[in-house]
Amino acid sequence: MARCLQTRPAGGRVREDDVHGTDAAAHDAGAPSPGILKFIRDVVRGGPPSATPPKPDDFPGSTLVETYPGHSAADVHFEGRAADIYLDYTDAAQRPFGDWLFEFCVANCETYQIQGVIWGDRQWFSEAGTGGGYGKVGTRKQHDHYHLGTKDHQSQWFR
Repeated sequence: MARCLQTRPAGGRVREDDVHGTDAAAHDAGAPSPGILKFIRDVVRGGPPSATPPKPDDFPGSTLVETYPGHSAADVHFEGRAADIYLDYTDAAQRPFGDWLFEFCVANCETYQIQGVIWGDRQWFSEAGTGGGYGKVGTRKQHDHYHLGTKDHQSQWFR
């Protein structure tokens, strides 16, 4: 299993410099982070440098991807560090692509600084346990899209 950096709990308001209750404007990245854009370019639209696990040849690289601004000021999309990739978990033809993306993100969490992924009724967050944990989403199932969150919207690694 991939070993990823430990951070504070996933979800909104997880930046290292964040203080609970700060003004919403302090969370506004103004655009998707370089890291999210790199992930979309390398993994969703292109051929990722890692072959583990191998990307399906027929992966729909032109699928809709939404990033910034998200739904609220406490949202990782608003911070520029998340993307929703529109694959349908209930569609037998699309589900294998989301399953691959889930496994790819877990296996390559250090390379792309992945903080968490949610797909269908599965979720994985890098700070759970010792380098990641799997779990059931519960009532917040993601059936109409795949959610990806990265750790740091300001990381120099992505530039």
